[in-house]
Amino acid sequence: EAQAMALFAPSGALAPLALAGVRLPQLYKLDERHHLLLMEDLGPWPNLGEWLKAPHPPQAAAAVGKSLGQFIGTLHRFSAHQPELAQQFNNQSIQRTRLEFQYRNIQAYAQRAGLPDAEALGRRAVDYGERLQQPGLSLVMGDLWPASVLVTDAGLRIFDWELAHYGFPSQDVGHLAAHLWMHTHRAASPLTASNARAVLQHFLEAYRAATAAEFEALLGLAGISDSAIHFGSEILTRTMGAFQQDYLYSGLAPEHPLVQTAVQTAATHIRTPLGTTTFDPLGWRSSLPGSPASKGQLDEDV
Repeated sequence: EAQAMALFAPSGALAPLALAGVRLPQLYKLDERHHLLLMEDLGPWPNLGEWLKAPHPPQAAAAVGKSLGQFIGTLHRFSAHQPELAQQFNNQSIQRTRLEFQYRNIQAYAQRAGLPDAEALGRRAVDYGERLQQPGLSLVMGDLWPASVLVTDAGLRIFDWELAHYGFPSQDVGHLAAHLWMHTHRAASPLTASNARAVLQHFLEAYRAATAAEFEALLGLAGISDSAIHFGSEILTRTMGAFQQDYLYSGLAPEHPLVQTAVQTAATHIRTPLGTTTFDPLGWRSSLPGSPASKGQLDEDV
């Protein structure tokens, strides 16, 4: 986390990325001997999950999504093909932990939910988790969800970078998408649902624009498919796994209708990742050279 904050400091290698109203907390001191990290107090601003629940001026949610998409997309593009960052953020222990703790448990979560193809879903999630053990493409935040984003009058503040690593953009994209979908699904009001949908749509559109010519190399069809697999894996973990407690589906039984709707959505994203519409704002369908025989064929090809 300290290394990430240092990168975005005025003299850091990624300082130019923090010029558009989105930045990290300032790093004041790291005392490794005493395991002490002193950073800026960002103030009592709402995190993105809390912010979604309140009324805001027209287009405010779109602006938040656009700012976040520009920042994350630029981070992925700017940090790609940089061996020094790959070495500095070679945080493979995080990916090994995720493989064992999350992706290897997807079959059990799917079985608990009563899904008939739990074994196949689990195998696809494990395959994705094993791909994440390979050398990465860019620096990723690693924990991009609403609780890590503060919405202030001066812009967005992104914190909790301890999971940052030189990895694959699909984790950032799929992770935020999953949590915004869950906030939409479990919204207490139409206003909250509308805000969450707008943030996701404009995040994806701005991400595509920010990655520009690097989009195909950083994400492309394979990365969009992987984003969907992570999307489904995260929702299963939050509805059937260890992270259900104290979150949006806390206390709901596996057979609860809301849980089953979320589970079916998750399974579809893992089962036929390119047959879903969640990531359509990335504009990937319109860029395909010709029409595939079917969405299922796209999934099979990827």
